[in-house]
Amino acid sequence: MVSDYTEKDAPDFFEEFKEFLENYMGIEFGYPSHGQLEITDDILVKNNERFLDKKFIQKLKSEIKSVPNGDKIHSIKIQTTYKGLHITLSFKSEMTHWRYSYSNRGPSRGDIRESVVEKLKELGFNESKLSVNY
Repeated sequence: MVSDYTEKDAPDFFEEFKEFLENYMGIEFGYPSHGQLEITDDILVKNNERFLDKKFIQKLKSEIKSVPNGDKIHSIKIQTTYKGLHITLSFKSEMTHWRYSYSNRGPSRGDIRESVVEKLKELGFNESKLSVNY
């Protein structure tokens, strides 16, 4: 017996739900000010409360900046999604210049990113639920 089960993410189910509402209930999506329905696929993740605590976020950001060459990080954006923790690093202007990675002035952005991932793993974060980009 062949199964037609395919693995789906939450956004896939959300799109199917919207399609159902549109096709079978005649609901139009758009701006509420125009008499239409506006819904989003934002998902509330359980045990996510600590990422809403400003003190925890500040502590996490300071831990991230404590990695070697962390002083080259300009800002850190932290988001939680149904897939896990997503961190975006923005580097200071000298690191964003295209010639920086070809010089001998120090580590690349990728090296610093790897240091951040290692630091987060030391702090107990699951690498499979972690995304660090720049």
